[in-house]
Amino acid sequence: MAAPRPRLIVFTRFPDAGRTKTRLIPALGTEGAARLHEQMVRRTLTLARDLQGRGVCDLEVCYDGASAEAMQRRFGPGRYRPQCSGDLGQRLAEAFVRASAEGCPAALAIGTDCPLLEGPLVQEAIDRLRRADVVVGPADDGGYYLLALRRPQPQLFQDVEWGSEKVLAQTRERAAEAGLKLASLRNLPDVDRPEDLPVWEAALASDTAPPLSVIVPTLNEAAHLAATLAHARCGEDVELIVVDAGSDDRTVEIARQAGAEVVVSGGGRSGQLNAGAAVARGRHLLFCHADTRLPAGYAQQVRATLSNPQVAVGAFTFRLDDPSPRLRRVERVVRWRCRILRRPYGDQALFMRRDWYDRLGGFPAIPVMEDYALVTRAARLGAVAIRREPALTSARFWSRCGLVRTTVINQVVIAGYHLGVDLLRLRDWRGKWMGGSAEAKGR
Repeated sequence: MAAPRPRLIVFTRFPDAGRTKTRLIPALGTEGAARLHEQMVRRTLTLARDLQGRGVCDLEVCYDGASAEAMQRRFGPGRYRPQCSGDLGQRLAEAFVRASAEGCPAALAIGTDCPLLEGPLVQEAIDRLRRADVVVGPADDGGYYLLALRRPQPQLFQDVEWGSEKVLAQTRERAAEAGLKLASLRNLPDVDRPEDLPVWEAALASDTAPPLSVIVPTLNEAAHLAATLAHARCGEDVELIVVDAGSDDRTVEIARQAGAEVVVSGGGRSGQLNAGAAVARGRHLLFCHADTRLPAGYAQQVRATLSNPQVAVGAFTFRLDDPSPRLRRVERVVRWRCRILRRPYGDQALFMRRDWYDRLGGFPAIPVMEDYALVTRAARLGAVAIRREPALTSARFWSRCGLVRTTVINQVVIAGYHLGVDLLRLRDWRGKWMGGSAEAKGR
């Protein structure tokens, strides 16, 4: 068995407008402050997950203001624990005690307000714990952005004026009173007030995150995934994320061989797409079916389309990989529908900026028609852009079920959605008539 690792505990809260980053509301408004908080949480979790993936530490997210399910939907899979009641000191003390009780040799707590915190600094804190009982990362405002303990020290959190500029000084006093050896990291700024916003802007300017994340939901897609990822890899500055729902073929192996990050998530295709978006680092998100090949130069095309701030969602032109004349007619009908109704589907590789994805609330948690529902909502708030370049999708369902049957099934599902038919029944009905595949059922 692997030796226990130190635990990195991320303290945060759900990004509810009006309840997060309240001191920034005068500058950003309630929605803007909540969006900034969400961006900072994502940035911190990207750092923490990278450290966890490299075996540096274990990871726990200690949250407030929501349920674990809501946190997972917004920020991706992981270990989420609710914060206990009491002041910040009581909540910190409880988290450190829990980590020790669960066998962690040490624990570190960080918040999400310090965008300049980087992995090497966390590693330095872990290294310093070999010679110190306590390691602190001082914040410029008199608090700390990191606290690391070799073992629980409840006395550090007693009689501290939380939220004041005295937090760090009082913590040092408590450590001295207890005879604990304390080490300090370098000072870093927090982002709490309007005058701190240049710190966040500087962090974004130095950000090396890829501008585009390609998210591919899968379930037993070994036959098509390699080609899909090969085309996706041709994009510049692209992050590949495969969200698998429990494949028992070589899907996951193929994804990893292609250099994609693999996330395991259930909840139907909408759950997979949202799980992928939750861990994505890109400023732009592209959702691609596992049997859809993106066009050459797609990354530049996405960025060019999304440079227009009025575009809520974009997509490519629909094309099937079967050249038969009957399917060419299907493509023409789809192009007409997109031109008139502005309703592209998921097999056209939907893409959007992260801020629009957050504004739309991601894909709705429904068992079928999640792409249609998202585009419909986006069309009410902004523009829907259809690129001329085609995304090439497998014609496997059209070939297996036949042109007429597939067309009828798709139109019945759309009509049932608008008429309010139970979506679980629609999913199961479609799966039955299209051969019972997970893809047909809405994966």
